[in-house]
Amino acid sequence: MATRVAPQRETISPRVTRFALVGLGGLIALVLLASIGPGPLPHEFVLRVIPRSAPPVLLAGLYLVSAFGWGAIARLLWSASTEPLALRLATGLAIQLTLTHALGILGGLSPLTAWAQVLVGIGLLWIGRREWLGLLRAPPAIGLACLPAALVLLLAAANPPGWLWDSEFGAYDALSYHLQLPREWVEAGRIWPVEHNVYSFLPGYMEAAYTLLAHLWPWGQHEVPAFGDVATLGAQFLHASLALATAWLCARATSRWIRDAHMGERVAADRDALAATCGWIVGAIVLSTPWTVVAGSLAYNEMGVTALAAGALIASMDRRLGPARRGLLSGGLIGVACGVKPTALLLAGGPVGVLLCVSCFGRRESADGLWRPFRSLSIAVVAGTAAGLVMLAPWLIRNAIASGNPVFPQLASLFGTAHWDPDQVARYARAHRFDGALVDRAILLFAPLYEPGSRGITHPQWGGFFVACIGAGIVSIARRRIGGARTLTLALGLGLVCWLALTHVQSRFLLPLLVPGGVLIGIGLASIGVRHARSIGAVVVSIQVIVLLLTFIGQQGGKPNLALGLSPGDSGGAGMREAIEALPLEARRAQIDELSPFWYVNAMVPPGDTILLIGDATPFYVRSPVMYATTWDTQPFAEALRAHPDDPAGVVEDLRAQGIAWVLVDFAELDRLQREGWHDPLEAPRAVAEVLGAHAELVHHWESRQALLRLGGTSRE
Repeated sequence: MATRVAPQRETISPRVTRFALVGLGGLIALVLLASIGPGPLPHEFVLRVIPRSAPPVLLAGLYLVSAFGWGAIARLLWSASTEPLALRLATGLAIQLTLTHALGILGGLSPLTAWAQVLVGIGLLWIGRREWLGLLRAPPAIGLACLPAALVLLLAAANPPGWLWDSEFGAYDALSYHLQLPREWVEAGRIWPVEHNVYSFLPGYMEAAYTLLAHLWPWGQHEVPAFGDVATLGAQFLHASLALATAWLCARATSRWIRDAHMGERVAADRDALAATCGWIVGAIVLSTPWTVVAGSLAYNEMGVTALAAGALIASMDRRLGPARRGLLSGGLIGVACGVKPTALLLAGGPVGVLLCVSCFGRRESADGLWRPFRSLSIAVVAGTAAGLVMLAPWLIRNAIASGNPVFPQLASLFGTAHWDPDQVARYARAHRFDGALVDRAILLFAPLYEPGSRGITHPQWGGFFVACIGAGIVSIARRRIGGARTLTLALGLGLVCWLALTHVQSRFLLPLLVPGGVLIGIGLASIGVRHARSIGAVVVSIQVIVLLLTFIGQQGGKPNLALGLSPGDSGGAGMREAIEALPLEARRAQIDELSPFWYVNAMVPPGDTILLIGDATPFYVRSPVMYATTWDTQPFAEALRAHPDDPAGVVEDLRAQGIAWVLVDFAELDRLQREGWHDPLEAPRAVAEVLGAHAELVHHWESRQALLRLGGTSRE
């Protein structure tokens, strides 16, 4: 009788492991030395940066751990899956985000309810600990490839919002709505749309999570009014933790695809080694892609989409789940992803829909013949659509009540324009679409025709990701050793087509394609065998890490961590000036001094005086009561001009009657918005200058064409 020999797990020799650890340690040391530059000295890093970062990291960790616990609610859906841990995390995150948003709509968010929600999730995790602890596995040595990118990600997230990343224009989106709206919702005690910020009408599931963080840590609100420094950095660390979760989920999706795929005999013998190796290489590639770190280290929402999309991809291809469960899981996760960022419907929902269709048609296991797949697909589609609508229902109901249009500002011609006039609708629509011809859109995929380097897959912050996707697709289809390459290529192609045809073609909007693209890279690596996969995977990861380090080190003139250790509250006010004075290097003061006029505003404007922003819509750091409006919304100054067309003094009196005592004007931004055709044409820079120049006192101006004026005084140079 033949003796069966158990397959031995492939191991890496101690010599190779030591060499990898030494190299990794040297790389980490290089990052620290090169990126911190004239920033905090080593003892300052230990004494100031780590203590400041510990509470925000704790808040982010509590939220993510709680989400993993809430996943137990959906156990009936994912318990039979081949990837229960991955689906538990994804479904738990979806439940947590939806619950937070719904609770905020009802005005029920408070320190008590926020802690109750988190502790219930942790309690659910503790109750079922034996089940999930038994499934945990330590990552292989190749998982160390994720560490350099993780280090840069966490360093970047510890910096005040707005300091890093040239491509994000001072974290404009974060300071104008991703963080600003949670600040206003905390002040109002409810998550509800506001008419001066159109982005409050978007679903805002991720912003609801940031609001909950402020309730978890209600101390220190004086630093960033109604929000606090801990919650501000906590929001960045929470988004960074979702970037880490995305990398892990992409690794799990790749490993599972390889384990379940049809293989040729030459690679089937190494199936387990291929799955583990290629999975962690994909995780490292996804995490090391510069766009992942850029977006992930800011309080944005993209990483919520990618994490949920990765979970939906795993659910859609898992044939151990019936069509109803596959549909419920993938549809529900995509629904919440749309609640995080509506474009997920196109860039995540489209690829996942392709995979769901293929999984239903992939096998015919009964005598029903061709009808069985159609029946399975029908069940999956109906279940997925219903689940997605249920998860989005709180937003749809909220918007319908607040504006009469459940998807405002979209479909205004069908459901109504709410508080906007037709001109505002037209300006918003014009700014959120690409007006070029179809050929121009196609060219943008490969060449930055307009605004060099800012669009498409050629943006430097993609590194070699899409090149690797294209190469992997060609290799895996040509070699035909692992099934599914065509399906993933189709899914990725559909996402690119949706990006070209239905968005305003910004490069960052392609981030959901990290998921199908990453898995496709894993399939391509697996098709060439373990040994070659490691070599080529190491090259791709190295390219991504090098591009990431160059991107990071190039920020702020080669001093990306100059503001590391200074709190967000300091970076928006006089407190930062005091903190700079205590630092040993004169270069810091010179570099940071012109970061934001809000320092001067916070130091000069008396507490309680209301300040109006014109041309700027990023009031997050302003400590005084502030009035502002996004460029699409109704401008208080323009409305005063309409009421007093030939009376500059009447315009100023109108503003003072609204309680406005100070005005901060950004003439450069106002001029840009007017050139783009996005701003109210009545609020032109010349009109603003003529009115305020004659009837307001100029207090201070900056070389960046910004000016602070006090209403009611006389003009002076």
